[in-house]
Amino acid sequence: MHFGTNHIGLFLLTNLILPSVLASCSSSIPGSTRIVNLTSAGHRLSPIRFSDYNLRKKVAELPEEERPPNGLPTALMDPEVPYSPFVAYGQSKTGNILFSVGLSEALGANGVRSFSVHPGCEFPPSP
Repeated sequence: MHFGTNHIGLFLLTNLILPSVLASCSSSIPGSTRIVNLTSAGHRLSPIRFSDYNLRKKVAELPEEERPPNGLPTALMDPEVPYSPFVAYGQSKTGNILFSVGLSEALGANGVRSFSVHPGCEFPPSP
């Protein structure tokens, strides 16, 4: 559900509007047509599990490149429990970043630039 909502939805919407985005390039300065995808620092919690995107396998059953980083607190991910909402969220945000990189590579020659951005936060909050 995390991956579908946070990444596949974004992927589908972008592909639906892509003809309009590409059409706008003909009347724009190269590089001024942009696709901006919202991500978060949550991408640090997990790469994409291409072999297990529904998070049904335990960490030890995953290929090394699909395992979450070492040192995550067990409150975020218990290696014996296949599904972790935090890891699922991180995987979806990693997908957003990789999608933006792919869009920039595929559409850069057309003058389209794509970015993934973390909204950030201000500490301390503004009054």
